[in-house]
Parts: sequence; C-alpha cells; structure tokens
Amino acid sequence: MEALYIAIIGEADKGRFVYPYELQDLEGLFLILGQPPEGSGGIDFASRTLLRGGKVCYLRVKSDGFSTNHYQSAFRYLRNQESPQKRDALFLPGVFDPCILEQAQVVAKEQGMLLLLQEKDLFDYLTT
Repeated sequence: MEALYIAIIGEADKGRFVYPYELQDLEGLFLILGQPPEGSGGIDFASRTLLRGGKVCYLRVKSDGFSTNHYQSAFRYLRNQESPQKRDALFLPGVFDPCILEQAQVVAKEQGMLLLLQEKDLFDYLTT
C-alpha cells in the first residue's frame, strides 16, 4: 500500500507563510517549521503522519482558523499546483469558521481528498 500523503494548513513557529513544505521525515519537519505552537494541532498531526510512513505538504498560516487570506492562498495553491502524487486528505487544525470550511470542502471535493478536522473544531462549527 502506498504511503498516505496529507496536506495540512496550520500554524507553525518557523517557515514562510503559505509555502508548500514537502516533508518526509521528522528532522525536516522540526528544522523547517519548529516546535508546535501551543494549542495548534498541525505539527503534532504532521509528526504522527510522518512516523507512520506518510508524506506531508504543510502550508503555514499565521493563526489557526483566523488567517483568512492565508487559507485562501493555500486553497489556490492546492487547486492549481500539480503534485507528483495524489494528496489523500486535507487537515485543518483549529478551523471552525464556516467560510473557511466551505472553501475547504470545495477544494477537497475537487481534488478527491478527504477533509479532516479535529473533534473540538467540528463541535464548535456545529454549535455556532
């Protein structure tokens, strides 16, 4: 079975904003993006994916769930950029904003990706 390839749009301590970091190991993850910011789930999810032999395309945003311009740029990248391997899923930690999630649903559907959310974010989305 081929390794999972996950696109993650999330917060990080280091790295350029909305730049597609193609990661295949933990060393690269932490050298490029730094330690996980408090309360953010992107780096943690990326490290678990890499530990299980998967690949990650990490697009950094300034603040999980709030940097609307960064999310829109990341979605444009995912729509327009050819990838050597099909991305299996799109993970958005810390996002419960309906506008961002609606755009993410469209991108995920167009690209044939599964949209992944944290349980707490789904709860916030459904109750706001």
